[in-house]
Order: sequence, then structure tokens, then C-alpha cells
Amino acid sequence: MTDITIDFEYPVPDEQYAQTDSKNKKGKLRYIGPDKVYIWVDNITNKLSQWESGGTGEELWNGDIPMPTGTGQFLIELDVQKTSKTISMEATIYYVGRQTW
Repeated sequence: MTDITIDFEYPVPDEQYAQTDSKNKKGKLRYIGPDKVYIWVDNITNKLSQWESGGTGEELWNGDIPMPTGTGQFLIELDVQKTSKTISMEATIYYVGRQTW
């Protein structure tokens, strides 16, 4: 597992809670973390259930240990370098703030 750094900008609203961004304000975010993360998603709700980098998620993904059955979840590998910056930003927010999507 390799740590990477990605810098990018994203639009922010003109004012707090505003629905417009006509003033072209930008936020900046730096993602520093693993190049791949593993996300467990609930089969029924399609909501994020668990997040991990390396360890068990990587071993399951690579077939080093058997995938558990009957969990009601599926595993996704997110390659941060190949994914859009929007997803990288969401990953950073979750990784740092432990928020759910």
C-alpha cells in the first residue's frame, strides 16, 4: 500500500447555505492517504457501511482470505489515483471526519 498526495479545488457557495456559486469561490483540499481503500456497502440501501485501507479489505479483495458470506454487504476497491477528484474529496472527508455518505 502506497500513500499518495492529491491537491485539487472545488466550487463553494457564494454564502453559507446558498445555492449559487456565481462569485466563483473555490475551496482547496489535499488528500494524503492510501492509494487504494476498501469500502463495504450495504446490499439493500447501497449506503456506506465500513471503510478501511489495506489490512483485511486488501486481503479479501486480492483473494488472500475468503470473502465472508451472509453479511448483506459487498466490497468495493477504490483506486484513488484513477478516480475522479470528487470521489477523492469525499474519501478524504470520510477518512478524516468519519462521516457517512
